[in-house]
Formats: sequence, structure tokens, C-alpha cells
Amino acid sequence: MKIRTIWNVAITKGKLEIIDRNQWQFQFGEKTGEWQMVIKNKFKQRSLPQNSYYWGVCIPLIADEIGELDLNYVHALLKGLFLTRHKTIKNKDYTAVGKTSKMSTAQFSEYIEKVRIWTIQELGLNIPDPDPTHNERAVLYEQDED
Repeated sequence: MKIRTIWNVAITKGKLEIIDRNQWQFQFGEKTGEWQMVIKNKFKQRSLPQNSYYWGVCIPLIADEIGELDLNYVHALLKGLFLTRHKTIKNKDYTAVGKTSKMSTAQFSEYIEKVRIWTIQELGLNIPDPDPTHNERAVLYEQDED
């Protein structure tokens, strides 16, 4: 069994402060030994309005412009354009494509802006700015299965 505990902390002027001191009251059963605490920046994962704008506005407009019916294919195409990393391992080149689902709100905003710039430059398509009131709810889409 893997034990994973997350403490909410704040760092102010270089000083670590535990937000909820009751969090230190954890039971580890019969576990003994040395442990390691990891501290990293907290971030907000991409938001539902961002995701709705991407899948409800950007992807369909691009799909229509390039004559593609499969929205997942358009998504994969865009990830290939903007989220590709190359690595050489033992003199062989490898390519990996990242995921949007693990992006922070800031990273996803940057990704969408790259997509919008690309569509203007390469397709002559101007994707409208997101309307903050339009995307207050998640937009779900279903794809026909063959």
C-alpha cells in the first residue's frame, strides 16, 4: 500500500506555514522508517470553461475549415503541432506528444492562444475570443460511433 499525504501550506517571505494544523494528525498504522516530504507549487488544473471553449468553439471551427469530421483527430493534430517533444536516447530519435488534460489553467490558456495564432496564420481562420458568459457550463459532445 502506498501512503500519499498532501498538506496545504503557504510560503510567505521564505517562511513555511501550515494552513490546517490538524492535518498533521495522520495515522500511518505500523509503518516505520524514514519518510520524505515534497513541497511543490500548487496550481489550478485547466477549467471547465476553458475546456468547453476549446472543444465547443476552437475544435469545431478548425474541423470545419479543414474538412475533418473527427474532432478527436483535430485535437490530436493540434497536440502534434504544439505539444511534441523530441528526445535522443542512445543515438535514436524519439518523439512524444503531451496531454492537455494535465495542464494548468495558465498552460492551457497559452496552448489555446498558440492554436488561435496558428489558425490565423495558416488557415486564415479567426477564432473568436471566448465569451466569459457563454462558457459558464461544461459543453459535452457525443461522437457517432461507426
